[in-house]
Amino acid sequence: MKGAPISTTSLQTKIINFIRQPIPDNIGVIRQSVPVLFFGNIETARSATISLNPSDLEFRDNKQQLLTANKKRLVDRDILHKKDTDYLSLEEAEKVYNSCINYFNKFPYKQWFNQLNRILSPLGFSYFENSLIHLDITPWATYPKWANLVTKQEVLKASQHISDYIIQQGKLKYLFINGNGAFEHVKSYYSDINVQTTEIIWLDSRKCTVYTGKIGNCRFIAWSLYVQAALTINDRNALTMAISERL
Repeated sequence: MKGAPISTTSLQTKIINFIRQPIPDNIGVIRQSVPVLFFGNIETARSATISLNPSDLEFRDNKQQLLTANKKRLVDRDILHKKDTDYLSLEEAEKVYNSCINYFNKFPYKQWFNQLNRILSPLGFSYFENSLIHLDITPWATYPKWANLVTKQEVLKASQHISDYIIQQGKLKYLFINGNGAFEHVKSYYSDINVQTTEIIWLDSRKCTVYTGKIGNCRFIAWSLYVQAALTINDRNALTMAISERL
């Protein structure tokens, strides 16, 4: 089925309409992928982490080969037997949508997500209990990875501010921003961001800056250290406590 997506104002249908569109051409978006507008149960979660863009490892292995059917994390164009230039049917896009909702019930990229979950789950926010989702500024996975991508602006343009729409129109209460890199990109991307406090704290073994504020009506807490780096258990516990004090 080809053609322009149907018009609607509901968040779910807005997301599905975005999923239906062809892959942007010649800007580094991974072939046979789909846009990942969220990871986890967007229909129940009231909090989210946010980063730059999905990892290429959501669709490919370390040799840049598409994940085989038994290892796929999401419903992609390969599963759907669709060309990159095709629109997805409504039914196909709904399959992608549901695979995003069930992402943490299948083969999540645990090496990355578990680190954040350990920080936030003691506070009642968990990817694996439908209370926390993950968003990215742009939903397109790319290769080269973001740091080495020369077409960042084109990828952002192709994102159509969809993550901003999700934040504004959804039911999220909290956004958690992991690391200075992500925070700097968030500040430069969301025009309605309001940084209200900046505090330097000491964890068990290192210094960390914690920021609070709002993006639209959604409260955010950001921290300068990248959780996926080598933090000690005591560092993690101290960061959890610092976040708790600012909720």
